[in-house]
Formats: sequence, C-alpha cells, structure tokens
Amino acid sequence: MYRLSYGILQNEMDAEDAVGEAVIKAYEHLDSLREIDKFRQWIMMITANEAKHIFRKRKRVELTEDVSRYGMSQNDKHDELWDIILTLDEKYRSVIILFYYDQMKIKEISEILHITEGTVKSRMSRAKDILKKQLV
Repeated sequence: MYRLSYGILQNEMDAEDAVGEAVIKAYEHLDSLREIDKFRQWIMMITANEAKHIFRKRKRVELTEDVSRYGMSQNDKHDELWDIILTLDEKYRSVIILFYYDQMKIKEISEILHITEGTVKSRMSRAKDILKKQLV
C-alpha cells in the first residue's frame, strides 16, 4: 500500500497519510466487501483513490523530494530503476508499480485505477519504452 501511494505522491509524509486514510476507510466500510478473496485488490483501490485525492488536493505537479539524498548506490540496478520509475508520469508509474512490484494482474490494475484493461496495457507499454530509453 505504501509503495503504491509513494509512487503516486512521491512524498513520504503524504504516502503515509494516504495509507492511514485508506486503512481507516477500509475498516469503516469492511461490511461493503463482498468477496473476502478480493480484499487485497479492494484495499489497493482505496489506497490509490486516497493517494490521488491527496495529489489533487495539494496540486502537486513536480517531484518535490530529491531521492538522491537517500544515498542509493549507482551500481545497484534496482535502485537506479526505482529512481527512474519515480520520474515517470503518475499514470505510467502507477501501472508499473502495481504490475511489477505488487504483482497485480492487468484486470486488477484496471479495476483499482478505474481504467480499461487496454489502457493499462498501453500505459505499461509506453512506460517500458520510456524506461528502456532512460536505462540505455
């Protein structure tokens, strides 16, 4: 949940707020969950919505935090990749994080982000193209 909200907001405090709000909302509306096996998808959707709400509320457009201050090694490809993912536009960043880091299926991502499966696939393709260019 934190990884998704941080991927959208790119700010630790806001990401923590989004996760906290999502947990509270999920607890308050637990009775609306129809299928317990879809809990993960349901709570991720709430988290994504909360993060987007905070994003819109604070009207953040640019990256507000310099991730280089965390002292990540340039030799570590995972950290380099994560840094590049954080520079992606939010619509691409969200699908990449949900698919590769949270291991969600295309259909689940579609439902969480309220977009069609085709849109998820095209955003993933575009994001991968951007990542390839930046990693070369």
